Amino acid sequence: MRSSVREGAIVYRYAGALYLNITNRCPVRCSYCIKYRWGWRFRGHAMRLQREPSVREIIAALRRWRVSRYREVVFCGYGEPLLRYQVVAAVAGWLRSRYPGVRIRVNTNGLASAALGKDVCPALKGKVDVVSVSMNAADQRTYDALHRTHIKHPLACIKRFVQRCTRFVPTVVVTSINHPLIDQRAVRQQAAFLGVAHRVRPYLEAYEGARSRRPRNVRCAQ
Repeated sequence: MRSSVREGAIVYRYAGALYLNITNRCPVRCSYCIKYRWGWRFRGHAMRLQREPSVREIIAALRRWRVSRYREVVFCGYGEPLLRYQVVAAVAGWLRSRYPGVRIRVNTNGLASAALGKDVCPALKGKVDVVSVSMNAADQRTYDALHRTHIKHPLACIKRFVQRCTRFVPTVVVTSINHPLIDQRAVRQQAAFLGVAHRVRPYLEAYEGARSRRPRNVRCAQ
């Protein structure tokens, strides 16, 4: 019988990298999230998981790809991967042992530790090369205008996560989408204060090549 997890892509290719979609859970509802605007699809890939894949299933899915041909493997997908930090660590460890030349990155909203009530950063040590943290605001008022979450003081939690992450991961980057409400200079200053680089993420094009236009609730890049 075909596994229900097949209904959502576990591994998919984008911009010269392999991406891993290991959960659809997320502690934040972003106003610009393409997950809902694109009907749970990404460039032809179905992304809604009927259940979360196990470590074994993720590795089996990776074995179908020539991983060494890609510049990096990214834990991202349509959910917050670090809510499953133990799975991330296990799969990243497998990748590191077999493909030492392939960079391993995690894209995160920086709130997994706060959501789980546990510091997830030590689990990444020696397994992940880059953590990209979507801060998307320099102040709490702007963050609240763009995001909904049950976590109290989310921006402060994100900053603590960034600081902790720098102790265990070689490269940590703070990112923000190119949104009119976001003061990029202020975010860049926050990143500098935290001792990490800053990168502005552009809008993604309209889904499947449709004419692109700047919507009220904007779209963000991976």
